[in-house]
Amino acid sequence: MPAQTQPRYVGEPVPSPRPPALRVVRTPQGDPNAPAVATRRTRAGAHRAADVPPRPNPHAGRHAQRTGSTLASLAEVQIGISVVQLADQALGEVAVLLGQMRDVAHQAAGRDADRQALQSQIVAVVEQIDMISREVRFDGATVFDGTMADLAVPLPVGGRLLIEIAPMNGRTLGIESPWGRATTAREAPDVELSGSTGTLPTGTFRVAGERVFGDAGAVVGRYDGATVDFGSGVTATFDGSVYFDEVAPGNPSGVFVLDSVLSVRTQSAAEHAVLVLDRAVAMITEQRLLLGWSRSQLAEAAAATQHSPLHVGPSQTSAH
Repeated sequence: MPAQTQPRYVGEPVPSPRPPALRVVRTPQGDPNAPAVATRRTRAGAHRAADVPPRPNPHAGRHAQRTGSTLASLAEVQIGISVVQLADQALGEVAVLLGQMRDVAHQAAGRDADRQALQSQIVAVVEQIDMISREVRFDGATVFDGTMADLAVPLPVGGRLLIEIAPMNGRTLGIESPWGRATTAREAPDVELSGSTGTLPTGTFRVAGERVFGDAGAVVGRYDGATVDFGSGVTATFDGSVYFDEVAPGNPSGVFVLDSVLSVRTQSAAEHAVLVLDRAVAMITEQRLLLGWSRSQLAEAAAATQHSPLHVGPSQTSAH
């Protein structure tokens, strides 16, 4: 009964037994990595294995290189899976926060809502979303700042899988503006300003001709038909005077609200905020679907590699 063959790793040389007399031992064709055995005649007339180095195998280097590349690609795949899982978990948290904002906006659309208090809740939730955007990192790299928008992961089976983790923050979701947001009673209940300078005040303001009045009824700025000048270098620029009625030519009149984030300070603004938040939730849902597909592709590639003959580990060889 032949002796049972012991398990070995891919690339490990096959031990060659001492050949019998008058027999030349060559490398077995089934294993390109097995060493060749040279022979020479002795004084006794027998043949034995010579103490000379084996001939180099031209396939061994390529086989080892292929195996090393496969293992390196598998490591990249595992990293890709970890990045995708981290991003998906963070986006799940953002989806929950957007749902909370939508509930707040729906309340603010009611007739007897305390919109001032509800606006404070909106601001607090937007801050949480921006914190997630800034602080979610993988190996020191920020995940949602746009640097991972085109993340290419090499696959062990060949080719690359392109993972897109889009930038995500209050601005990309449409709930925050770099210049601030203005809520008006006419044309657009919630619009981004076309520009601003300085730190804008928040609250409700009334335009009467060139003068701008604050909540307390005092004059706080001047309006020239496009820009509100609050003084001290603080300005808020609309894209025209269409947002205010004109009681006479060149004499606009109306109310507007300034906020850095989505506003629910008026009923019309709150109704519009619900629509904006629905779009934001849809954006997050689409991004998570794409990440889920990418994760499944990476998992399939990893599983296929682990069952490949090129990936042999101790746990797999011990069973043979």
